Amino acid sequence: MSLDVQREYGKEQSFPLSRSALYDDAEMIKKYPYLPTLKAGMGAARPRPVVVRYNEVTAAIQDHVTAAITGRKSVDQAASDLQGALSGLTG
Repeated sequence: MSLDVQREYGKEQSFPLSRSALYDDAEMIKKYPYLPTLKAGMGAARPRPVVVRYNEVTAAIQDHVTAAITGRKSVDQAASDLQGALSGLTG
């Protein structure tokens, strides 16, 4: 897909952009100011580790992160609880 077609597709559909040049494109950044941050994050991204008990690990992460975000637990307590839960699942 050409750069111009990808630009129009990204502007109209707001799907992730497959052409890296568009993350630096002034027109796209004007519409989506978060693109430079998204580009940096994708550049630092790594595949997640293989986990045998994937569903249980995902549920534990969701439960403890949600508890921290909603204020049911402090961030420190949620992190500690999550570490304990993950240790039981992966160790």
